[in-house]
Amino acid sequence: MLHFPFKLRAAFPKYSSTFETRWAAWINATSSVPDRASWTSLPEFEALVALGPKIIPLTLSKMWETGIAPAILLYNMLDKDADYQLPQDGDQDSLNVLADDILLFNFARYRETRNALLDWAEHCSWNSGLSSSTLAYVECEEYYTLLEMGPFIIPQLMLQYEEVLEPPTPYISEANGGGPHAPLFSYELLHELTWGYKCEFRTIFTDIQCKEWADWFENGEHRQAPHFKWKEDRDDW
Repeated sequence: MLHFPFKLRAAFPKYSSTFETRWAAWINATSSVPDRASWTSLPEFEALVALGPKIIPLTLSKMWETGIAPAILLYNMLDKDADYQLPQDGDQDSLNVLADDILLFNFARYRETRNALLDWAEHCSWNSGLSSSTLAYVECEEYYTLLEMGPFIIPQLMLQYEEVLEPPTPYISEANGGGPHAPLFSYELLHELTWGYKCEFRTIFTDIQCKEWADWFENGEHRQAPHFKWKEDRDDW
């Protein structure tokens, strides 16, 4: 987990630089606001939050890089899982303990996500010679286990999903060497994590989807994620 933010920064440099620029702007703005409770009302904070859960790993890294108190404020706004929310008041010693706890909790989540991604990849690999239907890959226990983990898993998913293979295959290898494979149908999981439903594309669209999601992760805010409406809702169908 400690190395994960560095892998993200290397794989998605603009994603990293955008976060750093907005983080620095917010920290600079807080210097003239003595009341910590008011820090979350600053427009610079809103600009950070707009990047969404994909910046959680970078936010966690700030807990040991620069400042625990602001990192906790941002983390609580990004991670909506009540089991991982942190008290925002207290002296520096208590904040240090909280930071240690949340880093340990998230390390456990990181490992759980990694194992769940591996389980899904194995399921997809096993089904690749048996079914050409997308449903075989996205209507399975392994898929829904990942979905229940929530948007926290998006950065891990993207790090393993950045490589585009042609012709399309049911799963793709991690670009940064070793580790589990990310199923090529990860775009369905990303869409459902972000918008609440699958886009239901088929294998002919996988290369396009890979590129669109990678571009969003690198350059976009959370609500700018690729969004494909249901057929009956689309005006341009």
